[in-house]
Amino acid sequence: MREERHYSLSVEELILAMYVIGRQEAAAGLLQLSFDPMSDQELEIRLVTAGHSLAARGWLTVDEQAGTKELDAGLTAAILPLCEAAYTLRFTKQVQGEEVAMGIHVASDGQLTVHRLEKGFNHRMEVLSGPEEILGAVQSFFELTWQEHSDETFETTVRQELEQTAAQEAEELETLLADSGMPEPLNGWFAEDLTESEDWWTVLRVEYTEEREPQAERGFLLLSGKERFWLLRPSEGDEGTEDDAFAVELGTRESLDRDLAALMEG
Repeated sequence: MREERHYSLSVEELILAMYVIGRQEAAAGLLQLSFDPMSDQELEIRLVTAGHSLAARGWLTVDEQAGTKELDAGLTAAILPLCEAAYTLRFTKQVQGEEVAMGIHVASDGQLTVHRLEKGFNHRMEVLSGPEEILGAVQSFFELTWQEHSDETFETTVRQELEQTAAQEAEELETLLADSGMPEPLNGWFAEDLTESEDWWTVLRVEYTEEREPQAERGFLLLSGKERFWLLRPSEGDEGTEDDAFAVELGTRESLDRDLAALMEG
């Protein structure tokens, strides 16, 4: 029998599942985040309905005589990293003016779950077999097309150029980038994408405090053009602090895989 890796749960189903596996704090937090205050009776009705739905799909076993509930082992493995992630890789993009996010939750034992919330109520989860599958999940989320490999990275004070793009023609910006040290034809491509694209994506590593409060630790940007994408990483100053410079690199399978691996390092 093929192991199930993809799950789609309503908010109520996920809350109930968290309760069943003993993650009451995570369940209560999700309940508070998802709904306005409701009566105990309304909550009970919602959770009973969710239980019937999970049971109908074979994900919840209820022993009425013993008064116990048991969640499917595969679904349990998918949910646990959401409750107990050591850290999360968070990806965001804009779709029709709305922010769309994906999280890859990494548990302390290495278990990986991809999580997306769709339409505000549908939680979609995918269990990854290992870090080697992260790149594929990211490619699918951002709908990336791989470019030919380039092993050159260009350090350039890009922040000034980013602030000037609204008032710059691509040709003027191309010259400005060349003066900053970016060679042809990359300066022309980057200038074109800076002036014509509004698709700025973010990749962040999110850590958690002892109270499970999320804190963005570090990350990088992606700029999506018509035919390519770019990686922009904050550059460190002389004393190891971030300055106004970014390391700019034409996005490739290899470069994105490398930067994702760097984010996963402790």
